[in-house]
Amino acid sequence: MPAAIRFMGVNLIDRDSTVLTATSNVLPVSNVKHPHLKKVWRTSTRTNERINVDLVDTSATVKSFAIAGINLTRDGTIELLHSTDNSAFTSLGIINVDPSTKTGYGNAGYGDAGYGGFALTNDAGPALNKALFLFFSGLTSRYWRILLNDSANPDNFLSVGRAFLGDYLEPSAQIARGWKAELIDETVMDKSIGGQKWRNTRPVFMQMTFRLPHLNENQGIRDLFNTFFRRFGKQTDLFVVLFPDGSQQLQSATAYYGSFESGLGVSNPAIGVYSTDDLVFQESL
Repeated sequence: MPAAIRFMGVNLIDRDSTVLTATSNVLPVSNVKHPHLKKVWRTSTRTNERINVDLVDTSATVKSFAIAGINLTRDGTIELLHSTDNSAFTSLGIINVDPSTKTGYGNAGYGDAGYGGFALTNDAGPALNKALFLFFSGLTSRYWRILLNDSANPDNFLSVGRAFLGDYLEPSAQIARGWKAELIDETVMDKSIGGQKWRNTRPVFMQMTFRLPHLNENQGIRDLFNTFFRRFGKQTDLFVVLFPDGSQQLQSATAYYGSFESGLGVSNPAIGVYSTDDLVFQESL
């Protein structure tokens, strides 16, 4: 069975005891602890830039990593490493910011008949994924490194708005069919008396709506309602991944950093069976 939805809210990086250092600090690395993505860590170069994390307390298990608010292009990479002694580090994998093929489809990348559409070769534009994730078996390592590379980045620096290390909550049930991901554009459009169209533009953000059915009492009441919903509510930003086993293309629309915008209710559609209401999760900008 594929992994169910994962909620990543208890961030060990945010603890007061956690020590962060970096290879360069044009803007301080401590900014990755701040919930607002625009308050970023910024580097002085584009290659081999690194965040060093000392968790100090190793009693908590780390099973997931997430990063958001990055300026990396589609050709960038992120590598996560860990160590128990701050000397010998083991890599848990390299995340390619956009691993999808860039050559279009069909005849020479220009569609089935060789015309129409366009090839995406050498497209080094902004990353489509608003957040990137890595899941692994539980570890209690004290020292961690987040290594970033993007040698062709046109900004001539790298920046990170938020980083996460910690465990995750994974309910027993898959999300119900009928989930929805949408782009919200609140731009105001109107016409002048003379008929000239004008726009008062607003940032575009993502939003997804989903429901968790067929939960047992412990999952629905203890874990979700009494523990998770009460702790985070609408007040706290967190990472949510609808499809942890999905491709990065799927995750580009269904996994990001944000907050709940809906009520957080649980209902009882049948004896011993619990279900959440429709949950609306909105991307943070």
